[in-house]
Amino acid sequence: MEKAKSEGLYPEADASEKHETHLRFLLQQAERNGNVLLGIIDEVCASHYAMEQMIINTVRDIMTALDSRRWWTRQRSERVAAHALKIAEEMGFHEDEKRTLHIGALLHDIGQSIFYDGIIDKPEKLTTDETKLIMKHPEQGAAVLDATGEMKRVIPLIMHHHERMDGRGYPGGLRGDQIPMGARIIHVATAYESLVADRPYRPAQKREYALREIVRCKNTQFDAMVTEVAIKVL
Repeated sequence: MEKAKSEGLYPEADASEKHETHLRFLLQQAERNGNVLLGIIDEVCASHYAMEQMIINTVRDIMTALDSRRWWTRQRSERVAAHALKIAEEMGFHEDEKRTLHIGALLHDIGQSIFYDGIIDKPEKLTTDETKLIMKHPEQGAAVLDATGEMKRVIPLIMHHHERMDGRGYPGGLRGDQIPMGARIIHVATAYESLVADRPYRPAQKREYALREIVRCKNTQFDAMVTEVAIKVL
């Protein structure tokens, strides 16, 4: 057998030994250069995090500028994002999920901010036609982001943050688990913010009242788990 191997009669055995030797060499290299490799990985992760933070800061600046055009929406997007992140943190979201949620929450009403200035400034109740128009803002916001090509992962959060657990929301009439969890969180965060902030047609409501309203709509409008967490952290 040994003579046959040495004479090349079993080439597959030679290949196996060479492969094993190569693997052993790579393992030894990895052990020797482990600290270097870990350092490179840390640098890549840090660069990725820095890029994500730059995107978040840019998005925040854009939405702050849009929100500042009227007194009652000033910093609204930042507050919605803060509410959403509190809920996500309590629910155990990992860092990538929280960054995606943060961007989605900041941008959730970008379609409304761009296309419906005249309607959202109206001090009296909207007409049926105006309501139908403004219900298009999730789709239009998603279309704006889709055109950038860089925000694909947040589009479902923008598109579906007005869906309801009972399927009576818009634009897709999704129900229950069909609705992305991030969109369910943003839905609760926006509802809470809408209630506790001053509006042109009414003063701000108290925190306790806002949370009671959210609980009242649990399982119909709002996700039950998100509601329970919101009660704890908002």
